Amino acid sequence: MYLRTSHALVMCPDNGQTIAFNFLKQTSFVCSEPILSVLHHLNDWRPITSLKEVLPELSDDDLQESVEALVEVGGLVVQGSQEDAEEQRKVDAWEWGIPSALLHYGEQNRTYLPQVEAEAMQREKANERSQPPLYKLNTGYEKVHKLHRPLNSNLGSNSVLDLMARRRTVREVKQTEIPLEVLSDCLFAGLGITQKTRNCVGDLPLSMTPSGGARNPYEAYVYAPRVTGLEPGFYHYSAMEHSLGQVSAGLIENPASLIGDQPWINDMSAIVFLCAHFERTMWKYEDNNAYRVVLIEAGHIGQNVMLAATENGLTACPSAALAHDRISQHLQLENALQSPVYALMIGAPRDGSLTPEIH
Repeated sequence: MYLRTSHALVMCPDNGQTIAFNFLKQTSFVCSEPILSVLHHLNDWRPITSLKEVLPELSDDDLQESVEALVEVGGLVVQGSQEDAEEQRKVDAWEWGIPSALLHYGEQNRTYLPQVEAEAMQREKANERSQPPLYKLNTGYEKVHKLHRPLNSNLGSNSVLDLMARRRTVREVKQTEIPLEVLSDCLFAGLGITQKTRNCVGDLPLSMTPSGGARNPYEAYVYAPRVTGLEPGFYHYSAMEHSLGQVSAGLIENPASLIGDQPWINDMSAIVFLCAHFERTMWKYEDNNAYRVVLIEAGHIGQNVMLAATENGLTACPSAALAHDRISQHLQLENALQSPVYALMIGAPRDGSLTPEIH
C-alpha cells in the first residue's frame, strides 16, 4: 500500500493545538506531533512500511490502525483509491491555489437549516443582540444633496427602472405551466449571445451582461417540469444557438432536495441552474482574484433572468443553497472545473401579484 498526505489538507492553530481540515471531504482532526511527522514524511507516495522510520515504537497492527484512521478523516490518501482519483480530478485541475480552492470546495454540498429552525435562530439572535443597521443615512455630513426620485408614479410604465422596481421574490406560486416563449426570454436575457468581438487570440462572444475578459464562464441548464411544449426533464441552453438540448427526460421526485430542501421549490414551473466553467476564465487569468469575478458574474446573469420573468408577470426566485454533487449528476457534469453556482426558480405567483414574502 502506497500513501501520501492529502492535497486537500489545510491547517491552522486553535487553542494551542493544530487543526487539519480536508476541504474535499469536509472533515477535520487534531494533529499531534506524531501525526504531523507522518504527514510531513508522506509528502509524496511512499509505502506504508516507510512509516516505521517515523513511528518505530508502533507494532504492525497499531501502525495499520493509525493509517486507516488518518485515511478515514482525510489526512492520508491511498494510491489508486477513489479519494486519490477525486483529488486528482478536482485539486490538481484547480490552478488558482489553495485559498480559492478551500472556499470553492469547502462550501459545497452543505446542510441547510429548515425555515422553522432558521427563523428560531434569528429570533434568538435578536434577543441576544441588536441587528446591524441595514442602511446608512447621510446624517452628519456637512453637505447633503437631495436627488430626484427616478421612479414614475405609475408602476405600469415601461421604463427600465420601473421594471426593476416591480421585481420581487415570490415563493407562493401556482403549479401551472409557463409558456416556452417566456422561458426563452429569461434565458436569452441572462446568457444569450448578441454579437462577437475579437482580441489578440480570436473571437469572443458578447451577451447582455458583463463578463471579465469576455470569457463568458457560465452555461445554463434547465429543469422543466411544467413548461408548455417541453417534455419534462433536464435541458442545456446553448446561448450561441439559442436552443435547448435535452440532457435527460422525466420528472424527479423532489426537486427541492437539490436546493436546500426548500418545499416551495416543488411548485415551481422551471429551475434554471447557472453552472460556471471555471477553465474558461482560468485559461486567461492566473490571479486567483478571478475566482471572485466568476462568482460576481452569476449575479449579473441572475438579475437579467429575474427582470425578464418580471416583464412576463412571473417571479424568479434565486438561491445558492445547492446540493452541488446531486445537481452535477443530473446535468451530467464530469469536468472538475465545471460546477453549479446559482439557481433561479421560475413560476407564476399564486395570487397573480408580485408581492414579496420575506423570511
